[in-house]
Amino acid sequence: MERYLQGVWQLSKWSVEDRETERELLPYKGDVEGYLVYSPQGWVSASLMNRRRAPVCEDRIHLRELCAEVPTDPNAMQQVWEWFLAGFGYVAYCGRYEVVDNAVHHHLLTSLIPQWVGTTLVRDITWFDDFKELHLTAAPDRMVDKLQWRRIAD
Repeated sequence: MERYLQGVWQLSKWSVEDRETERELLPYKGDVEGYLVYSPQGWVSASLMNRRRAPVCEDRIHLRELCAEVPTDPNAMQQVWEWFLAGFGYVAYCGRYEVVDNAVHHHLLTSLIPQWVGTTLVRDITWFDDFKELHLTAAPDRMVDKLQWRRIAD
């Protein structure tokens, strides 16, 4: 099964189901873009984002200075807030992967979400359309993430 994972995948749909209410939610109101890369050497990289993120100040030196202390100036607070919102609309991580039964285990080495570093994210695998469509399901708690990916042609 591992060889079918290898390649680049584009996100088709991301939904989250609440197990208790059976209500389906669409992160970022369904306006998402994402890519998932599995290398033959066992590396995984995932990147998902809200397409409607607003532009932010690109002066990173200025931003570092602003964040050295808690900003009190309203203009400085606005710039920090814009970066916060940009980050809030983005999920990214990288690490090693392995296939175990009908699941893929992502062993994270880096992540935008700090508490994910050093953890393993387990995704159940379902295949469709002769291995051109990949559905990954993550159910660590009450909320069930369902991600549908489409293989990008080589």
